[in-house]
Amino acid sequence: MKQSGLVSTVKKAVYCCLVVILLSGCAVSEYAKYYYSGPKDTASLIEDSKNKNHLIRSSAVIDLGQCKEEAIGPLIEASYDSHPRVRELAFLSLAMVYTRTKDRRAAERIIEAAKNKDKSPSVRVALISSLCQVKEISPDEAINIIIGYLGDEETVPFSDYSVNKMAVDSLLRMGAGPVPHLISSLESNPGPKIKVKIVLVLAKIRDLRAIEPLVVVLKDNDPLVRNAAVEALGELEDKRATGSLLALVRDKESSVLAIGSLGKIKDEKSVEPLILLLQEKDPNIRNAAVKALGEIKDKRAVEPLIALLKDKKSDTFVIEALGTIKDKRAAEYLIQLLNKKNEELVVAWSAWALGEINDPAAAKPLVDILSDERGYTVVIKPWDLGESEIEWKISIPLNVDDALVKIGAPAVGYLKEAQSSKNNNVRKRATEILRRIEAASGVKNRPFPKKISSRENSIGAIKEYSILKGHTAPVFSLVFSPDGRYLISGSRDNTIRIWDTENFKEVKRLTGHKREVSCLALSPDGKYLASASYDLTVKIWEMGNFRELQTLKDYGDWVFSLAFSPDGKYLASGCQDNTVKIWDTRSFTLFKALSEEGKSIFSVAFSPDSRYLAAVTGDQEHNDIKIWESGNFKLVENIEGNDSLCAGLAFSPDGKYLVSNNKDNMIKFWQVAGFKDFRDIDTGGHVYCFAFSANGRYLASTGFDRTIKIWSLDNFENIKTPGGGENIFNSPPVMTLVFSPDDKFLAGGAIDNTIKIWRTDEER
Repeated sequence: MKQSGLVSTVKKAVYCCLVVILLSGCAVSEYAKYYYSGPKDTASLIEDSKNKNHLIRSSAVIDLGQCKEEAIGPLIEASYDSHPRVRELAFLSLAMVYTRTKDRRAAERIIEAAKNKDKSPSVRVALISSLCQVKEISPDEAINIIIGYLGDEETVPFSDYSVNKMAVDSLLRMGAGPVPHLISSLESNPGPKIKVKIVLVLAKIRDLRAIEPLVVVLKDNDPLVRNAAVEALGELEDKRATGSLLALVRDKESSVLAIGSLGKIKDEKSVEPLILLLQEKDPNIRNAAVKALGEIKDKRAVEPLIALLKDKKSDTFVIEALGTIKDKRAAEYLIQLLNKKNEELVVAWSAWALGEINDPAAAKPLVDILSDERGYTVVIKPWDLGESEIEWKISIPLNVDDALVKIGAPAVGYLKEAQSSKNNNVRKRATEILRRIEAASGVKNRPFPKKISSRENSIGAIKEYSILKGHTAPVFSLVFSPDGRYLISGSRDNTIRIWDTENFKEVKRLTGHKREVSCLALSPDGKYLASASYDLTVKIWEMGNFRELQTLKDYGDWVFSLAFSPDGKYLASGCQDNTVKIWDTRSFTLFKALSEEGKSIFSVAFSPDSRYLAAVTGDQEHNDIKIWESGNFKLVENIEGNDSLCAGLAFSPDGKYLVSNNKDNMIKFWQVAGFKDFRDIDTGGHVYCFAFSANGRYLASTGFDRTIKIWSLDNFENIKTPGGGENIFNSPPVMTLVFSPDDKFLAGGAIDNTIKIWRTDEER
């Protein structure tokens, strides 16, 4: 019987699939035998780099990256391989060998290939990364090559990461170095897409040499380029741009964006023209002017804004602006708005504004609406280099509670009356607000918050308890408050989120940073939260009301690590600009800067008795651990010669050990007494991070093998893993770990944007 064409085609397709699967299985089986065959010497690796199986070639090329000059020839040969994965790994390995040997052959091959632009986007991304490692032999050429990739929008397969995103990230990591090249490229009039990217990179580098070139770009014929320049000038916050931006507003070109940038620049010359714009019929222009006046915080705007509010125009925008200006003339009208029954946004914003204005007259009206539990959610698309949307929850209860905490003592009497309410939720909220007011004001002379003791706790069977969702990018930093009430997370989505540990629900979102949040630290009394970001700032927040207190801007590059001293006197930061900065926490002013010439600072940690400050310094190939005596910050010890990347650093809670994690699979322990090498734990895979339990009896680690392991510090053996006695495959990887103060929970921040929570006390 003759088969139809469709059936025949399907059978052929199935047959072909089976052949591919069988062949792939053979290749994988062959690779498995290779992988488990044990360590290889350099000669064997060179031979394997020519194997017909691309998996074996790839693995050999990775291992050759750990060798020296003898690997350069084979790696150069592998960089011409027909398989893109092999080429990609060859360039990355060449860069690694170059950093170790400074052999120009490796650098010259990378530069040559980067100029020719490989057909595979994955390889192009690897070339940009490698180029950054070898740029020292020809800095100008390397920077210009990377700038040439800014127009390359092709993405890496099975990823949303584009080639030009890698180019942008690489240029930003170089600090101010690329600025002259970027300006020169801008003046050479490249295509609109490249122009836009150059403008946005200049904005993020925040170098004032870009002001005049960007003012010239305001006259560009392409609206996308012009708009990018307008927003970039706002980011640079330099008053030299005021006149040009006002001219754009008058000519009705990019008006809304120009008004927004005027608000960021905060030039008093803008106030009168912006007040005139409050009469505009176009609501977009009017709202932009309102927001800008709020950012400038000039009290001349208060009466015109109140008049606009009375006309019922731009309600929430005006309320926010009045709250930001903080003038008590607005309080009387805002109090009236608390009774808007069908306008929850207006009520929520009015409560927030009254808290910012801090008028005692608002205390009773705010207590009167404690029973109002409405909320609202909006989605914001931030201006940035392709960052994702952020969901923002506006809640009447949160805003009312925060406002009453800020008002403080004048609200106490009304809150005590509310504790007698028939409404159970009102009673609970009144009690909690009183606790927060007490904590913020130091009433009863007790420390805030009360620290939980976990000395007697032991780890039971570890089981997954919850997965927290909300962040829109990987979570790289976690910290519990000392009283265990909050878990605080920092993410690449630019936000900090506060989670209530009673139910692990998000209760607050802090949005002050303009770029990724890289690390967090809490003061030992729980009063202050410090956050660092790739926007080159460290922000200080008050934990009592989650208010931004201060911004520390004295940074020339990314901050990788933060640590408060246990006695609360100092905040230390480790930065890629080669400095450890010590801040006096009484005023958060710079106390001392410790310079490590040519070395990034990957991690900082204080000893539990505040006697020592330790820091990991170095580059991607060689690191030292420096120890300073706290107070005078004199160098007392230098642990040298660590050729494996040592990124994490911590003192054990009992102060006996200083511990670091290395890429050679080891967690290393040094005795603090004399800083002598004590012992290593072989984790079986490259370690991403580790964390001590609060009682000091256990250490959790996770790494390249995607398992989380618990180690007993009594015998330094792997005793438990989440799920019982077997290692749990935790995909995708967890990049940060932290125990709760009572050791009941272990939390991990993952690259899939979630926070994993494990319960550790099931057998207690």
